[in-house]
Amino acid sequence: MADKGDIEQSGAYGVEALTEMKKRDIAAIPENYAVWYTYVTGSDSELRRTVDTLTGNRQEFDPFRLKALFDDHVLPKMAADAIGAAGEELTSIADQLGDAIGSANANVQSYGETLATASNELEGGQSDVANVVSGLIQSTKNMQEKNEELQSQIEEASSEIETLRAKLEEARRESDTDGLTQISNRKCFDRVMKDRVMEAMSGDSTLCLVMVDIDFFKKFNDNYGHQLGDQVLKLVAKTLTTSVREGDLPARYGGEEFSVVLPNADLEVAREIAERIRKRVGAKKIVKRSTGEDLGNITMSLGIARYDIGESMQDLIKRADEALYAAKRTGRNRVLTEVDLKALQDA
Repeated sequence: MADKGDIEQSGAYGVEALTEMKKRDIAAIPENYAVWYTYVTGSDSELRRTVDTLTGNRQEFDPFRLKALFDDHVLPKMAADAIGAAGEELTSIADQLGDAIGSANANVQSYGETLATASNELEGGQSDVANVVSGLIQSTKNMQEKNEELQSQIEEASSEIETLRAKLEEARRESDTDGLTQISNRKCFDRVMKDRVMEAMSGDSTLCLVMVDIDFFKKFNDNYGHQLGDQVLKLVAKTLTTSVREGDLPARYGGEEFSVVLPNADLEVAREIAERIRKRVGAKKIVKRSTGEDLGNITMSLGIARYDIGESMQDLIKRADEALYAAKRTGRNRVLTEVDLKALQDA
């Protein structure tokens, strides 16, 4: 039975979530409520940071953005919990089967060796003893055959489990992939970033982060609809994938915002990659497939930060975000690094 205090706390969070939604004129549907309940509880620091950043930059929480928040922060957690539990169970079963096979083989081998030794020692003795030993040896052979049959069955079961494990791994990969753009999602970004930060902290490598945002994307969606908006997001994702180096991680960070994790890169290398992305996306023509109408080009603003040993992952993301929004404020369709941002602040 749930503790009374827990129930009261959950109720308080629920009221706070609905209050936050009402302030922003957000429809009280289950997916939106899940986002704001998670936000007010503070259980997902990245969701809280994203919402606060969007609020601070006076961004609207339209249905498209709210769905992205749900898909990026709430849904992956639900899927990850289920996948993790299933994976642990499969691993446990496989380990138990492996132990059973090893134990059975060892026992039969030991028993067979013992009887073989006894047979040799009694060879030439009384015939009835020899017959008994011969019978025991035959029984051992029968047991070995049965064990081989059992082993075959267990190996078949193990093979099935390996198949299930492969399917589970595929499910894990899918849970790390953004459903629309087919590049890494926010959950995958968070995990990889943590690993790369740990590597950078050890001094084994440098690390840069690029934050990317499509300019005037909401206006594009309003003018041409979400279907064409989705087409743009797919185009950007594909361009990111073909513009980075092996080992880099392009990801959909949320809504129209993307990120690129760049291990073993300094600011100049990161700028070169970011400029390549910006130019390639800017050179693409957006065409309405149903009519062939040329809708022109889209542009992007990009911000870059370099990891400083000892800082948190959140601090790195924040500095890259600040450079991104500075790029937007100073004209859009440009790349700014944290150094450029500091120069603007000092000017």
